[in-house]
Amino acid sequence: MVILIVLVKQLGLKPFTLHSGTGVGTASRYWQLVRIDASGQRRVDRIQTAYDFFQEVFGSQVQVDQVADATVQSKLIQFWKTTQNSSPAEWCLRCFISNVIDQACGQLETQFGRHHGFSRYDLFPFVLNDSYPPPRQFQGNYQSLASQILQTFKPENGSLVTWTVRRVRCDRNLNKFLLEHGIYLVSDWAILNDTSLQQVERILSEFHSATASEIKQAMDLLSRYHAVYRRDRIQRRQAGLKGRCSEPTANQLSQIAGSATEAGVILAQLQSLAGQLRRYRIHARGGPAPTTSLDQPTNEKGQLPQLAAPVPDQAEDEQNAFLTRYREQFRLSLDEAIGQILRKQLESRKPRTAEQFLQALYLFHCRGQSMTEIAPQVNLKAQYQVSRLLKLKDLRADIRRQVLLDLRDRVLQQAKVYADPNRLQQLNGQLDTVLEEQVEEVIQEAAAEASVPRNRPIRSLYARRLCQDLDQRIEK
Repeated sequence: MVILIVLVKQLGLKPFTLHSGTGVGTASRYWQLVRIDASGQRRVDRIQTAYDFFQEVFGSQVQVDQVADATVQSKLIQFWKTTQNSSPAEWCLRCFISNVIDQACGQLETQFGRHHGFSRYDLFPFVLNDSYPPPRQFQGNYQSLASQILQTFKPENGSLVTWTVRRVRCDRNLNKFLLEHGIYLVSDWAILNDTSLQQVERILSEFHSATASEIKQAMDLLSRYHAVYRRDRIQRRQAGLKGRCSEPTANQLSQIAGSATEAGVILAQLQSLAGQLRRYRIHARGGPAPTTSLDQPTNEKGQLPQLAAPVPDQAEDEQNAFLTRYREQFRLSLDEAIGQILRKQLESRKPRTAEQFLQALYLFHCRGQSMTEIAPQVNLKAQYQVSRLLKLKDLRADIRRQVLLDLRDRVLQQAKVYADPNRLQQLNGQLDTVLEEQVEEVIQEAAAEASVPRNRPIRSLYARRLCQDLDQRIEK
């Protein structure tokens, strides 16, 4: 199983660097179109009609350049469906999609590029094919990928981000390129689910030159996997639940193995078998032929190995799910900490001082005013008095401590879904260091912004969540 330190450190994924499409995102994505020019270079174009339309519809609702994506997209889709093609609402959505496509290519580069010899710029020509206005030769039946994504998107089935990423990763030309570089974008569990026993027998015999004993063992393993995994997938579909093939649960692994104690061994054996099938599929679809033996080593009893090196994307669904929940828990912990510390600060001050504190904090973080500008507005005479009133360093330190206390419990609870008891114990020993680094990064970003005089709102995550709390308090 993947533990937090692998996800956050080795994969290089940090809280709030990826937009989920269901939370808060940057408004500029709705009028900045990411595309490639005639020379194949990535560029970002500001679509003025999209910008003007967005500001007209949402301008009064946009604070600190942040918007609630789900709300904005729902309204844009309503406008788009009631107007003709190429409406400003449509271009707002296509701009947003182009930004997600750009991000999806970056994820593929991060995940596979270094080991397979390509960059995101090699992927752009396949999927970043929108432009404004569309060239004359593209008019008629031609549709850019962004336009296709929008035309086929159904909000009731999930977020626009999820649908866009799925369409990018399913693009035929992009997948052909990835196959040429030895990458097959299908999870281990989907491969095992749709491979028949006859196919396993033929692949292991003809492609991997496996022995009769190894083939028999693999077929028995796959048969037990199908009996449990396919049964549960059918039940889920009958209940109206859809989705991609995810990693077997601990209960499923126990049923496949016949006992809970053998679940870890079975998981490794399934991954090993999926790795063999994956290499065959890459080869059969025109990917590079293996340069070393594809035979899996066996132990003295001729059994499949208990430890298997994972293929690069085998944990992708699990990682994405964990990281999505981790970001949610991080944000919730930060909001909770800010609320608790501000409440204590206000309760410990006299009413007049508490009101000054609240107003000064709001003007500094949410209006971007300097302490010199703030002083007369809160009935103080000098900058140093505002600084003494706010004590921003102490405030950040208090919030930091509270976030760590709350976040640790949240992440441990979430990790129980993904880690077995042994890995969870290992995670517990590393968790403090990992979370401390993550929280410290957010606090240091806020400290760096606060130290630079600016005549605009501070835009760090810390400041944005603080302003949300302050908005609610000031409204009351």
